[in-house]
Amino acid sequence: MTHGRGARRRTSRAATLAAALLAGTAGAQTTRLVSHVAGAPDTAGNGAAAATAAFAAGRYVAFESSATDLVAGYSGSGGQIYLWDRDAPTLRLVSHVPGSATAGGAGPSLAPRVSAEGRYVVFTSEAPDLIAGGSDGNALDDVFLWDRLSGDLRLASRAAGAPATAANGESFASAISADGRHVVFDSTATDLVAAGSDTNASEDVFQWDRTTGAVTLISHVSGGATQTGDGKSRFAVASADGGHVAFVSEATDLIAGAADTNDAPDIFLWSRDTGAVTLVSHVAGAPTTTGNGGCGKPSISADGRFVAFVADATDLISGGTDTNGESDAFLWGRESGLVRLVSHVPGSPTTAASGISVPVQVSDDGRWVILFSGAADLVAGVDANGADDAFLWDGDDGSVRLISHAAASGTTAGNGSSRPVALGPEARYVALTSDATDLVTGATDANSANDAFLWEQASGTLVLVSRTPAPAATAGNGSSAATAVGGDGRAVVVASLATDLVAGTDLNGGRDLFWRDLSWLFSDGFESGDWTAWSATVP
Repeated sequence: MTHGRGARRRTSRAATLAAALLAGTAGAQTTRLVSHVAGAPDTAGNGAAAATAAFAAGRYVAFESSATDLVAGYSGSGGQIYLWDRDAPTLRLVSHVPGSATAGGAGPSLAPRVSAEGRYVVFTSEAPDLIAGGSDGNALDDVFLWDRLSGDLRLASRAAGAPATAANGESFASAISADGRHVVFDSTATDLVAAGSDTNASEDVFQWDRTTGAVTLISHVSGGATQTGDGKSRFAVASADGGHVAFVSEATDLIAGAADTNDAPDIFLWSRDTGAVTLVSHVAGAPTTTGNGGCGKPSISADGRFVAFVADATDLISGGTDTNGESDAFLWGRESGLVRLVSHVPGSPTTAASGISVPVQVSDDGRWVILFSGAADLVAGVDANGADDAFLWDGDDGSVRLISHAAASGTTAGNGSSRPVALGPEARYVALTSDATDLVTGATDANSANDAFLWEQASGTLVLVSRTPAPAATAGNGSSAATAVGGDGRAVVVASLATDLVAGTDLNGGRDLFWRDLSWLFSDGFESGDWTAWSATVP
């Protein structure tokens, strides 16, 4: 009976929530322009923002823009990194030259990552003039760390023993620890580590320590901490403390006694405490034997205990059945050493679904994985769109749930393609991008393009995020994509070509960034799991 009452509460909540979303006042639903002109928070800058952004503490957004009017008194070219603060009226230039907070570096900067509390921003830049007294003769990308409190920049991809000298190869930032102390990056440089040996003529993975200034080689051979593997390593992701780093590598000599005959990339995990490298994508029952197909797209849990990844291999699961000829989604556990199939058919955790499946993110605790898939048999329902859909996998019971479902049915896929982008805490919320037009009851969507949505797990309800200020749920007049969700899951960053998401001026003809506050939806005690605390009085 308890289960039945819970089901009825969820149904009632979903119905009432849908009604509230449509009837809610515009004032209760806040969308703010992030990439705005200095002093004009409702006027878009004179250049486009990048399609991705880094989000911290639900408050700070780091992003790349070609605009030149986001900071008062700005000088320089476009292609710089900025930090937006929800609680401050101005943007700050991150990629600035020494001694001037408003002069951009003499080269493009891109791909920012931000620490958990928004103090540190790591990014990649070609600019040779970001470090006082620096020497940058590589004419390539380097990795920098900016401190919001001091405004100072430091070079992370530096030559060994020379903190202001750029290394002799191209470097690209890939991760930052929650406290901003450790920065992980890929690099072709051969002089990052003292007495190092690097003969693979390709990318390797490194970690820089902000406190000590030391650079450590992550993708090293077994028994040789300063010798790179015999193949390229890249696409690294890090645990919250930077103590574990998962990465993709084509090297065959990272594991002692390894059997690697697949001639394809594999997934590995490095531990800072031990310096050891472990094979993640291994054959069932054989921890040093790579699977029979290539792997990629790793995602790591906050504590480094779990790694999600995609693989073509068919021999990672004991007793598994995989006849789809496509990539599938997997999760590896560091403590158990076991690989689990995420994209499986209902009732059979070792049988791969019928289409390609790709994991996007594993939750902080490793229990949940969001993924997109073209398979029509991941859930028992109706999927007739012939496109990717968004799903949530629960590691506790192995179940898969459809996220991008039609408003009328939780097991019927929407009428367009959908992909999840980011998980909120404990998977209570998932941000996704979709061109489906039937995900929200009563919504108006005439843009024939992607829109951004937020899904709430408890009610199964989808909310249109990229909407106009009008009271009814109306999609903006251009393509929009969810790029990040806040640490508490109650704010979403959206990249959009729409010109009507805020009542302002947008003449740049390009993409802009927006921050949407959804805290009004979940400010009623529901965050504690109490469904009955929610009522129709929420605007």
